[in-house]
Amino acid sequence: MDSENNYDKISRFYNLISGSFEGRYRKKALRAFAAGPGESLLEIGFGSGHSLIEMAKDVGEKGHIAGIDNSSSMYRICMRKLRRRGLENRIHLKCQNILEASLEEDFFDGIFLSFTLETFPSEDIKLLMGKIRSWLKPGGRICILSMAESVQRTLLYKMYLWSHKTFPRIIDCRPINPEMILRDGGFSIKKSEHLKIYDLPVHIVLGE
Repeated sequence: MDSENNYDKISRFYNLISGSFEGRYRKKALRAFAAGPGESLLEIGFGSGHSLIEMAKDVGEKGHIAGIDNSSSMYRICMRKLRRRGLENRIHLKCQNILEASLEEDFFDGIFLSFTLETFPSEDIKLLMGKIRSWLKPGGRICILSMAESVQRTLLYKMYLWSHKTFPRIIDCRPINPEMILRDGGFSIKKSEHLKIYDLPVHIVLGE
């Protein structure tokens, strides 16, 4: 994922973007993810930390929350936010490329990705799915919130595709098919919800 510099540059503004623009979609995805007391959960691409904080409330003090992100600026912003809330000892962060991460196998009950998977090249997504399977406990779950491919080529959708192709370092989220990615990665689909941001399709998919 070659977006570290991009998110370092926009880190001061991303907290506002993710909190307002993406907020209600992320909350829907977290409801589908359904974090429970005592669970061990990981967020890949934690950004400014909104989801981590919500998950920490749900798992309680006996739970374990971890996050990994390759942007050092996002890491610093998130750490400041956790310290203000007294959560720095309950949420464990890593600043690292997820494809180079070595995490404990069969450890997590669930893994959450919000507007993150679509920033990876296709060949890296396959590698990531293999890592995720190894990190999840048997019967563990994964929840993906992402921009989604659409057969309905609306004007806005076409404009977005053009923007991504023309300015990939700025518009780095490309539409993907999260259901197919999960099935190809060996997961069964437990829940799928199709939404829209304006006229752009967004999917929430829960796999096991």
